[in-house]
Amino acid sequence: MEQKIQFVTAPDGVRLAVATTGSGPALVIVPGWISHLEMEWNFPPARNLYERLARNHLLVRYDKRGTGLSDRNVSDLSPDANIRDLDAIIRALGLREVTLLGYSQGGPISIAYAVEHPENVSRLIFYGIYHDGSTLHFRRLIDAFVTLIRED
Repeated sequence: MEQKIQFVTAPDGVRLAVATTGSGPALVIVPGWISHLEMEWNFPPARNLYERLARNHLLVRYDKRGTGLSDRNVSDLSPDANIRDLDAIIRALGLREVTLLGYSQGGPISIAYAVEHPENVSRLIFYGIYHDGSTLHFRRLIDAFVTLIRED
């Protein structure tokens, strides 16, 4: 099984890398802070999971703006921009009644998208999410990740 990578343009012109695998009802993974479609696909434990999920679904994964294969030099990293990106991907692929699997920062994005587009979401699945980034107890770790992202 192989993934197909394509690019979707967000409303503000940012190019978003999107990978699809398998067929069936759409399962869209809404990523956390950092992702890279090719590196994750080449990491055996991750690929095993993705291939298992794609056995019965059209698995849709994407790199958020500023990460991975998506445009990196972007100024708007707001939650609203991320919600618009998710909507652009779902529309570009012609998906309806998707299941959203949000992990980490992808959880709040999934919830907000479902509130704005309830007709387009059939299920929500969450893993390791939070409701408000200000309540995280890992401030130094977050600061280190932000520094790493800015450097690359």
